[in-house]
Amino acid sequence: MAPDDIVGTGTWTEQILGAIADSKAMIVLISTASNRSPHVSREVNLALGKGRAVLPIRIEDVPPQGSLEYLLSLVQRVDAFPPPITDHRDRVMHRLGTIVQPGDAARVAPPPPPPPAALTRDAYVPVPTTPPRSAQTSGGFGQRSAILVGGAIVIVVLALVASSVIFKAPSETPGPTQAAFSTSGAGATAFATPGATGSGATSGALSSDELNAQARLPVIDPGTTGCSSWIAAPGGADVLSPSGYATSLARITCSAPSAGGPPTRYAMYPTKEALDADFASIMTGQGVASGGACTSAIPANAGWNFPAFPTAGDLACYARGSGVQYVWTDHDLRILGQWLAPDNATGLAFWRQWEQARNPAEQALVAAIPTTIDGVGSGAACVRAADDYYPTALAIVSCPRADGGNAVFYAAFTPADAFPDDPMTTLFFSIMNGGGVPADTSTGCYESSFGRYTWGYKQTDGTIGPKQGYLGCYQRTDTEPATAQIVWTFNRTAVMGLWNAPDVDTATKLFDSWITAVK
Repeated sequence: MAPDDIVGTGTWTEQILGAIADSKAMIVLISTASNRSPHVSREVNLALGKGRAVLPIRIEDVPPQGSLEYLLSLVQRVDAFPPPITDHRDRVMHRLGTIVQPGDAARVAPPPPPPPAALTRDAYVPVPTTPPRSAQTSGGFGQRSAILVGGAIVIVVLALVASSVIFKAPSETPGPTQAAFSTSGAGATAFATPGATGSGATSGALSSDELNAQARLPVIDPGTTGCSSWIAAPGGADVLSPSGYATSLARITCSAPSAGGPPTRYAMYPTKEALDADFASIMTGQGVASGGACTSAIPANAGWNFPAFPTAGDLACYARGSGVQYVWTDHDLRILGQWLAPDNATGLAFWRQWEQARNPAEQALVAAIPTTIDGVGSGAACVRAADDYYPTALAIVSCPRADGGNAVFYAAFTPADAFPDDPMTTLFFSIMNGGGVPADTSTGCYESSFGRYTWGYKQTDGTIGPKQGYLGCYQRTDTEPATAQIVWTFNRTAVMGLWNAPDVDTATKLFDSWITAVK
């Protein structure tokens, strides 16, 4: 959107927000200039947060970098170089047509499925591993506009379709619990206006770390949108950390959950240990002892967790000024959040909504999980999961089984263009090495309780198609009774599945069901 595209009396920012809201897809042209622009990253994050399809097109031989790499890691892209860009029009318009159709609801676009093929049990057979290949990408674009950023023209494309598109928020997930917390969800809450409070110093443009922090936040509008840089000097307004959050990587302030009230504040940390240490220093500085639960009374300070899962962070609430100060941590996101609520009930409702919502990467991961698989509920029931063992994953969720058995875990990664040297497959190898399967086997999981191999779909002519990913399994003796660990990868969506199954036969039946559903 260029300056001469502005209509009426609306500001540039208002019309950009309106264009995103009225579109079904945003197409981002990846270039050196767009990689450097904080505005492009911010607009992409807004589009993902509103459930719009985002399609990257490389107009230069550069990959998405910085915060764009994080935001676009789950989205396929197309190369539209060398120039002229018009030479690539038919291909990318076809790609756009596969994800945006008249009357469609707005959504994050999944990659197109392969052509249908006959599927039988022997469709999943060993396929020889090939050496690493060069990256290949795909994507699409629509109508072109230009945005002037810092004196340089950065092109962003908005595929404007019919307005009045309704974005459906993710279905509610199991509510987090803290001590005696009820596990019921918060639901929609009309937040009352709290008393005035100091807002603290802010600055407009976000750094790459700050954009990363914003991208990790669950999507709640208002509450995690409209963020700006937060200069959190020790002793400043709303600076609860005695050190000014000195060990954090980034600090941002975002929109107020209640009209006219104080904003939410967030700090992102490099490790869980640094996060916990700063939380503890805030509690010490504010004189809030451990114990109690915010659902009962203030002050309170205790760990919280999703039902049947280990501790996922801490939550504290205490009287401050004319309201109730809420401070919480999320270990998996490495985020510390704080908000001065007007009262305890409003603060508790917002925190529950915050922990049940998903960030853009988690939304995309859940959208890539099939809903018609053996014994596993829909993605609506999946919750954020610990990433201590999968540091290269962009998002991890845990999905409960209908029979009450062990949950199935899913992790999302950057595109597997460099298979088998991509981050997802490299982690798969590491997991299998730890399970005692350091190399590919000839029979794999269907004929043995130990094995790993690449898998592919059986084609209509009886041949095996391209490699789709890896499948591995091994016996676990650290459980009682002994169980079978199955791990699989799917290159098209860069998603890894992990399940601690009762036995290998049950595990492979789940895998059969899963890859049939995603075909």
